[in-house]
Amino acid sequence: MDLLDQQLPAPKNWDKFEALMRALFAAVWENPLIQRHGRAGQVQHGVDVFGSPKDNPDRTYGVQCKGKDQLYGAAATADEFDTELAKAERFSPQLSQWVFATTAPNDGALQRHVAAVSERRVKAGQFPVSVQGWESIVGLLSSHPKVLEEFYPERSSAIQQLLGALAEKTAPAPDWTEISFTSSRDLGPALMGRPLGPADVDACPTLPEAETLLQELRQAGTARLAGVPGAGKSICALQAARAMRARGWRTFRLTDPTAGLPIAVWSPEPTLYIVDDAHLAPPAQLRALEESASATRWVLSTHTLLDEKLTAAGTIHLDAKRAVAVIARGLRAEPERTLVAVRKADDRVGPGWSEEPLDWRLDEAETALLPWQFCFILGGGWRRAKSMAGSARAAGADVVLAAAAIRQLASRDASCPLESLRAQVEGHITDAELLPAINWLVAQRLLLTRSDLRCPHQRLAGVLLDQILNGQNLEGVNRIAYLLQSTLTDPMFPLGGFAALLRELRSIGHNGSWSHLIKPEWMRSLLDRAWVARTPDEILHACWALNEVRSHLNSDEIANADHQNVIVGWIEGTPKGACYTLGRFMNQIMSHEKELGAAINARINPNVLAGAMNTADPVHACEIAELITLSHLTINESWKITYLAALDRDHLFRLVSNWPSDASLSLVAGLCEHISYVDESLACELIEALAPSIAGRLQTDPQGAFQELNDLFWHALRVYDPLQMYVGNRRPSAKRKRAARRICACWKPKHLAEKLSQSNQRSFQAAAGLLDVLRKVSPFIFAETVQALDWLRIEAAIGPGWQEDIGDARMLLSVAWQLPAARPAISELIARNEDHIIDLSPRLALMAPEVAFRHLIASKSISITKHGHCEWGLGVYLVARIARTRPSLLAALLEPHYVPLAAILSQQSPSFWDKASLFIRVLAEVDEVGLTRILDQIDPARASDGWRRALLGGESRRKRNEDADPREAAALLIHYAINRADALGDVARHLRRQYAKRSTPSAKMLEPIVWPESFDETPVA
Repeated sequence: MDLLDQQLPAPKNWDKFEALMRALFAAVWENPLIQRHGRAGQVQHGVDVFGSPKDNPDRTYGVQCKGKDQLYGAAATADEFDTELAKAERFSPQLSQWVFATTAPNDGALQRHVAAVSERRVKAGQFPVSVQGWESIVGLLSSHPKVLEEFYPERSSAIQQLLGALAEKTAPAPDWTEISFTSSRDLGPALMGRPLGPADVDACPTLPEAETLLQELRQAGTARLAGVPGAGKSICALQAARAMRARGWRTFRLTDPTAGLPIAVWSPEPTLYIVDDAHLAPPAQLRALEESASATRWVLSTHTLLDEKLTAAGTIHLDAKRAVAVIARGLRAEPERTLVAVRKADDRVGPGWSEEPLDWRLDEAETALLPWQFCFILGGGWRRAKSMAGSARAAGADVVLAAAAIRQLASRDASCPLESLRAQVEGHITDAELLPAINWLVAQRLLLTRSDLRCPHQRLAGVLLDQILNGQNLEGVNRIAYLLQSTLTDPMFPLGGFAALLRELRSIGHNGSWSHLIKPEWMRSLLDRAWVARTPDEILHACWALNEVRSHLNSDEIANADHQNVIVGWIEGTPKGACYTLGRFMNQIMSHEKELGAAINARINPNVLAGAMNTADPVHACEIAELITLSHLTINESWKITYLAALDRDHLFRLVSNWPSDASLSLVAGLCEHISYVDESLACELIEALAPSIAGRLQTDPQGAFQELNDLFWHALRVYDPLQMYVGNRRPSAKRKRAARRICACWKPKHLAEKLSQSNQRSFQAAAGLLDVLRKVSPFIFAETVQALDWLRIEAAIGPGWQEDIGDARMLLSVAWQLPAARPAISELIARNEDHIIDLSPRLALMAPEVAFRHLIASKSISITKHGHCEWGLGVYLVARIARTRPSLLAALLEPHYVPLAAILSQQSPSFWDKASLFIRVLAEVDEVGLTRILDQIDPARASDGWRRALLGGESRRKRNEDADPREAAALLIHYAINRADALGDVARHLRRQYAKRSTPSAKMLEPIVWPESFDETPVA
């Protein structure tokens, strides 16, 4: 008998073992009311201990206690497990989880059997199961010393020695692989779309979430990192692990989470356990693993989300866009090293005259939303994907590759052994075709290994599927359609995987053209599984799937009374972590089946949702608010009144006044926006109460905080209004402005200016929005902040952007321009960079008129028109200014734009020339010949349709003093074309006869324009 057996023997009789299990699982499930089932001689139905966990009080968990011969040492068998499980199926009430606990030693064969059974059961909608051998039970006991002392009092004085013995005795199970970080690679694997591992940590710039993970681990011993596929979760977790390895910690990573999660056993040194792709693991097992964490044993897990929306409290959400910026900045800092790696992937990048500059490729890559896309673009992956698919087609392996990609998406990136892929393609691909294709694909690194037939990355699977479909003839497309059918009708795949696959088909191809391959009858089993979802996690994935399925089914297939009952139950249950997805599902119903949505909403009790809000934790409360908003429940006035009356206002104030430092600001912004829809005064008071609790975050990262609080400033307070939605009677009230001013009071002008001066291309827009809010609600803070901006630093951040329109930096300059004292510095900034500017934007031209004059003299363009659109408003001021101050340059300004202006005014949609009337008036007065040249090139047939639509468009929704509508522009065009002896004249005369009043400009529209004495106050925002 070894040391562990001597130190902590199993109980000597079944009664004490059951008592021990009752006490242990009462501690694990945090419920002292856990009970033993029945008494000796009674039928147990495979359950000796049962009860409800603290966080799932409506669910029943069960434990079967199995002692072995002589109480310890004999093996438990798979047959015994299956027999007891069959009994547990008959237990009442129905179980939600079942544990087979035995005094026998841990057994790898039994653990694998149980993990496989559990996986099949979960996919079939049945409760999960697990096994706990004696070593695992001891591991749980070590985390609950009170239970240990109660049942082993003779050893209470030696518990620490016992734990030390455990450390000496045990080592990580074979399922855990130790990470050493001893080897290092360059960027090559990342650029080629390969899976990244410990050897790639040095090559990838460290993501900020790595330090956040370490802080969480130090405080709690566990941390969860979540993000969408391709966000960089695995490498971020490894970056955190490397930091701990440098401090003497050992690091182990689970090889396959789908096979179940063994309890992490003790190691002599402090140890970090990483569970990558933890979304594939049984949730109960993950929680048990996390509960075994301690000060020297940490558990870090990564989870793939179906959407970027944060869904779980305490989970660190990987900011993919910020990760892209961090990676780009890190690679730009080492251009020589970066270029060497990039050229290995794509030799078209380099310093040669015929090569693409590295900066250009980095600029293009930095537009990516995800780190995986960034690397794919940087390495020329978009070009390679087509050649990859073409090579696979030439080798006769493209359909097999499509099958692997389909399975990878449907399984949510689970490992794929040969037998799984063979079963999927059975009847469609023979072994004679399958096996050679696999060998070729693995050799070409389009699939990982012969034992794991996945593409190197889940995102690459979608790209390759698109390219493969694009290259197929009808027969090939039909073969892939059959593979889609066999996958979508396979109950073994998770609902979330089906949603991911359907969404991918909707996003690839031309306007989602591959979605037409999906047949409604394939959705039946998927629907049946979705409608029986009960747990929050099940509801989350059911709603994702239902959102995707809707476009493939008739509305009556999701609208029957039973389904309505289910949806009502889901909504009133406010499932934690699933509210946003459920709300999106309801929003889709309200948008496309209004009667069905109204019928569902009419049955939802406002008191129930208010009650849920009144007891929810901060993050859950925000989820409930979003669910109510997305479901359009508050459009019913009586529902809103009842709901508002039942809200506990004190609870809401406590939530926002103590907003957690690790919780997303976008969540509380959504909460305040939701409250603003039902009670403006309450929302404003909540926002004022929120300000102190988030002041530190606003000060530390004002641009990032503003982006997160975008909805609060925009829709709740209405002081940030980039689309001019809140005008007239909808403009922000004094209460809203006061609440906004309360938040803005946290900023000290010099400190804020320093932070804003550090803006880059990704944060210029947020910096501009923040300044604009200050301008509206705190003019003094605005003025002092703008005057303290470091324009040299901003100039450096714009960098190569001067070659065109400087990106979002122009928004920052435009807002700062509203302060007259800042204008000289801004004009000088533009002047210093005029040699780099190719096409000068109208905004920059108006802010630096002397630069604009020199630009035109040098025969360079000012981009009044660009990409089929015209800057009508700014163009008016620019044309007028040059006509009045430097008329000799007017031809140089307008000459490049006559043709594009004619094309825009020929558009059949009047939205292209909304606000054009004043521009036409200015042209008629200062450049009559130019106006004639534009009319000469207008397409009469298209204009006939477009001008008619404009005339019939009705009155402007805006104040006539502020903006002219397309009808006025059409009337002016008809007025100036009506005497032409050509087809356009015929169109004008015909429309005048049909719509005499509407097509006749008012006398005011034909009056001479009164020019300002000075153009110094020209608006540029």
